[in-house]
Amino acid sequence: MSRAISRALRALAAAASPPPRVLATQDVVAVASRLRRRRRCHRTVAGSASRSRGLSTARDDDDDETSAAPVPVLIVGGGPVGLTLSYLLSRAGVDSTLIERRADGATTHPQAHFVNNRTMEIFRHVSGLERVVTRSQPPLKHWRKFLYKTQMVGGVELGRVDHFAGGGGGGREGEGEGEGEEEEEENRDAASPTSVAHFGQHRLEPELLDRAIAAHPRGIRGFAHGTECVGATCDDDGVTATVRDATSPRMAGAKKNDDEKNAQRERTLRASYLVAADGASSRTRERLGVGLRGTPEMQHLVNVHFRSRKLARALREDDGGDGAAMLYFVFNPSVVAVVVAHDVRGDGEFVAQVPYFPPTQSAEEDFGMEACVGLARAAAGGAAAGENENENDSFDDVDVRSVRAWTMSAEVADEFVAGRGRAFLCGDAAHRFPPAGGFGMNTGIQDAHNLAWKLAVAVASAGDGGSGAPSARNLLRSYHAERRPVAVGNTRLSVSNFRQVLKIPTALGLPPDAAAALTEATAALPSFAAKAALNAGLALGRAQCGDLLLTDNAIGNARRATVKRMCEEGGGKTLRLQFPTEDLGFVYGPGSEHAATGDWARRDRGQSDDGLGTAATLVPPGTLVVGGRLPHAWLSLHLGPNDDRKSAKHISSLDLLELSVLDGAIGGDDAHAAWATQELRSTPGVVFTLIKTLRDDEEPRSHSMRLTLANDTIQRLRDAAPAGVSIRLAIVAPTASIARGVERYYYEGGKRPSDDRFVIAVDEKGAWTRAAGGADAFVRPDGHVAWIGARADERSDDDGDEGVDAGSVEVVAALRRELGMY
Repeated sequence: MSRAISRALRALAAAASPPPRVLATQDVVAVASRLRRRRRCHRTVAGSASRSRGLSTARDDDDDETSAAPVPVLIVGGGPVGLTLSYLLSRAGVDSTLIERRADGATTHPQAHFVNNRTMEIFRHVSGLERVVTRSQPPLKHWRKFLYKTQMVGGVELGRVDHFAGGGGGGREGEGEGEGEEEEEENRDAASPTSVAHFGQHRLEPELLDRAIAAHPRGIRGFAHGTECVGATCDDDGVTATVRDATSPRMAGAKKNDDEKNAQRERTLRASYLVAADGASSRTRERLGVGLRGTPEMQHLVNVHFRSRKLARALREDDGGDGAAMLYFVFNPSVVAVVVAHDVRGDGEFVAQVPYFPPTQSAEEDFGMEACVGLARAAAGGAAAGENENENDSFDDVDVRSVRAWTMSAEVADEFVAGRGRAFLCGDAAHRFPPAGGFGMNTGIQDAHNLAWKLAVAVASAGDGGSGAPSARNLLRSYHAERRPVAVGNTRLSVSNFRQVLKIPTALGLPPDAAAALTEATAALPSFAAKAALNAGLALGRAQCGDLLLTDNAIGNARRATVKRMCEEGGGKTLRLQFPTEDLGFVYGPGSEHAATGDWARRDRGQSDDGLGTAATLVPPGTLVVGGRLPHAWLSLHLGPNDDRKSAKHISSLDLLELSVLDGAIGGDDAHAAWATQELRSTPGVVFTLIKTLRDDEEPRSHSMRLTLANDTIQRLRDAAPAGVSIRLAIVAPTASIARGVERYYYEGGKRPSDDRFVIAVDEKGAWTRAAGGADAFVRPDGHVAWIGARADERSDDDGDEGVDAGSVEVVAALRRELGMY
């Protein structure tokens, strides 16, 4: 054993130390500390609960219920995923109850912070949340870079990567109005109408909760904080869940007296469907008996959440005002860590991620508050606690707010649909990624976006056993078929990203295998001896980042040059921030096989022999393909006959699909055309959209014929659509004059499709024509394409009724397929 330890120590003398880590996304950040205030603010909404469907389970002070009437959907977990699902269900007209273990006074420990393009597109239609995030986030200059340094302030810069050097991904400035038509002009060829964002989960959740409560038919009474699910039984007709108060003293190990028995009593809730959105350590997933595939333990880390006004100011001023970054990869003899700078404004907010090595090390024993203050100060560039300090370099205002240990995993649930088709896994409950790349929260929110409309259709069609009714089982099983391949691909990408993270410390002489070997070699020693040996070995490894790295010598010069070259070359040599193809280019369902025939389609994305299964097909963003996201193109909204501002408001093609296209979430009050706003708001539910594309080289007679046939298609779709499903017709005209002709055709001719949503947009710059090739498209509520018509170069002006009728039949078949009406 002594020889094994000696070998490990000798290896560390040449190269050792744990690798740095990036952005943790596992834990859910508390929002319930604001709940009491919201309860007062929303008391009026809650008072209308008696007029709403379903139950009230939010246990207000005057609520003494032990059970409640059935509710369509029970959501377990009130993080970003559960709150997004609640909001989307409410917008679709579906009642739900959300339960969350956390109550008032829960932690505000930051977790996820990167919001990708697809999630921002979803937020675009969550009561203007995209604009709030964009305006409230730190300015782009504070987070556009990753810096590799010996300390955050001063020190030696080993390398830097600017992730917006080419203008990709948007990255709008915070703290201003900077979004508008001028910016849309600048980003007219961008793949998305939104920009990525740097906005902490602990700030995002309160915004989501506000919107979820406001949208809910029962207001605050649709949410039960301080409540946990302790049991769930599924049958053919629904789910019976047992819940109890999660805030009783007994939960902390105290003995239970009579008062506590009453406070903690269990009660039963009945729901048609249950969604487990209770995080990476989901107890609901375990109770449903769903297993995980992958690697359960890749690395153990401690997150140290701290604030420091001095550090924040120093970073803003460092390097001539260019010292701020999103991530700092810090390597010095006192600490190796990744520090996430959530905000360098004001008091500053940071999370230092430090690897640790159980069972020899313990988060509780080895990372107490004093030790974590020292680690934070050492990473910042000041003296660690107890070392040579002075007023200028100590950052003595470091305030550690919380410390959390967590385990990095790479796992995907075997099934996303369980419990006889009545229970669903969503977010981290369904997949646990290495956080490198920030896919965890984003993938979860996109899970909710896929699931919400399917649950809404299933709830609306419950009890309708007719031949024209959708099969809830078929429809809801598609959630697993569509979302699990996306999770598999993102797991593999995250693992690949983590390996990119390790390349830099390896180049600095700190291979992670050496630390792992030392931990294994010392495992059989008495605990005190093992810990002493491990700490000595880790210190010896960190010493590689001292004089050997910084002074003028062959080894140090070579290592610094290697890291600098890796950062400058890019191309997979270091960790990337943006992944537009993975964010926007995943393909669902039949389109996967169709897309796979193209030379541009990719599927495996890393290890394909990891046992996880098949990953989703990827296509370049902006590709119009069945199963893919509708391409973004900037259009002008034609506001109708009662408004004299013709084609005045810029929208995205994606905005044509959403109920909120005119509700003020986009463009503010000037977008309120009363005739359209009333129609788009009037009927909640699930909306499929037929986009009809007109050509500027067609004769007016051809336009009239195509509009007449579009009306026929709309009528066929309406006849085939089940309860709760509406059809919208969106006409895209190439010029404002043709749009006015469409307006005259529908309004003056009295041919407007009755009882259906209807919108006219103008493709002034030809963006939609370029993206769609002049084709028509039928689009699902979540923005994925269900059908594509003939492209402009595939049809002629003399196409007769037979060809268009065939297209109508295809569209109806696509609707039936998407709804599980096989």
